[in-house]
Amino acid sequence: MSLGENRAGDDGLKKGAEKENLAGDFIRALFSVKTLLVLAVLAGLVAARMHVTEKSNVPVPRVVKSVNITRPEVRNMEASLSLPGTLEAVEEASLNAHITGYLKKLYVDEGDNVKAGQILAEIDAPDVMDEYSKAKADLSLKNVTRERYLKLLNGNVISQQEFDGIDSAYSEAKAKFNTAKAWVGYTKITAPFTGSIARRFKYQGDYISPTGRGENASIFLMVNEKLLRAAVYVPQSDVSRVRVGNLVDITVDAFPNQIFKGEISRLDALLDQSTKTQRVLVDVKNADNRLRAGMFVSVLLHFNVKENALALPSDLVETEGAKKFVYLFADGRAKKTFVTVGIAQGDRVEIISGLSAGDDVIQRGMLAIGDGEQVLALKKDAGAERNNNGKSGA
Repeated sequence: MSLGENRAGDDGLKKGAEKENLAGDFIRALFSVKTLLVLAVLAGLVAARMHVTEKSNVPVPRVVKSVNITRPEVRNMEASLSLPGTLEAVEEASLNAHITGYLKKLYVDEGDNVKAGQILAEIDAPDVMDEYSKAKADLSLKNVTRERYLKLLNGNVISQQEFDGIDSAYSEAKAKFNTAKAWVGYTKITAPFTGSIARRFKYQGDYISPTGRGENASIFLMVNEKLLRAAVYVPQSDVSRVRVGNLVDITVDAFPNQIFKGEISRLDALLDQSTKTQRVLVDVKNADNRLRAGMFVSVLLHFNVKENALALPSDLVETEGAKKFVYLFADGRAKKTFVTVGIAQGDRVEIISGLSAGDDVIQRGMLAIGDGEQVLALKKDAGAERNNNGKSGA
């Protein structure tokens, strides 16, 4: 190898080494930049964390809930029970035919008022009339014959035995006549009591038969609505408080602003085994005919009245298992207080024990509060003000 070639080779090696050194310096510089960026990010996160930690250590002010308060009312509380019922007429009758024939004449229609004994319709029954005519003629003949034989008996012309045979035939004819006359009476349908025609089931010319059933046999349905009756079913827990003669209040949707007075007239001797209730009958006088049989009514039974009782709105009394409680406002805090309740009347409930007339009761509504929680009382309601003025509700 020549000297020139050796120098060329050395120059090439020097240039390659220089390139490798430049590449290494570039990589080291790039790595240093990345490292600095990572360290900067980490430092930022640590600073943010420390800032959040400092904020979380700042105390948050507690919000005190505002509540209204009231006081128990002093009022009369009445024990009562409201039950549904349906009015029925005490006197109601389906008028049927006793004979077979055709409806000859109708004298009344639905809604007509009638008096006891008034003729309502007539039935054309030719067979009945024929039997009556025969019985009448036979009785007339037997009567004439008896009168003649009686004269002969008085003149000692015939024996007593002969007259007895004639007299027996007369008696038999008279009995047949009376029966035929009764059947003739059945051709007229009459009102059994004073009242009104509720339904008419037949029309003039219809075939009438006593063998039909239900409406097929009935010509009229008649009612007397001067005295109505409602049946209600009293739970066995209240049976001991129900007495014959007790007065009740009756309301009906047709007259929303009027109360009708009724009286308990009958008590069933046995309780219904399936529902454990007692059937109680309530009579109500209906002289003006405003009420109608079949109306749905609400019957309010009155039991007893407790005077000067403490009462609260029922929505203030809460339930915890079998216990009742309210929240009192005392020393700026809610105090859970257990109470004993009694009579419930409308939207009020009697407080038997646990409260006094001067206690401040919290009206929390939908607000969630706990026992011992600090609260702010805003105002007292009208009930509390009435008690402050010494007035009581009735």
